[in-house]
Amino acid sequence: MEIITVVAILFSVFVSLGVGASTLAVSEFFMPLAMALLIKERGMLGVVYTVLRVAMIGILLTAIVLVWQGVMPLAIAGNISAFGAMCFTMLAILYGNALS
Repeated sequence: MEIITVVAILFSVFVSLGVGASTLAVSEFFMPLAMALLIKERGMLGVVYTVLRVAMIGILLTAIVLVWQGVMPLAIAGNISAFGAMCFTMLAILYGNALS
């Protein structure tokens, strides 16, 4: 198996891990908040946010490798491809949401 195949699989794993962790973070945050029990749930949220950070770093690194190797084509004949635009949009939304 080529290394680029492993990187592509890791990209999918990190995206799935990020989506799952963010869903869990939202549910684990809003449910105790509604019950006024946020202080007791802080330990679980710390683990979820750590997993989220690992997933975001993994997404960024694997996306850079995939773009660098040409697996994720950014431009076709000088114009940005639809897939490249979608990937850049996804990364921009993901990191913009995390920073806001």
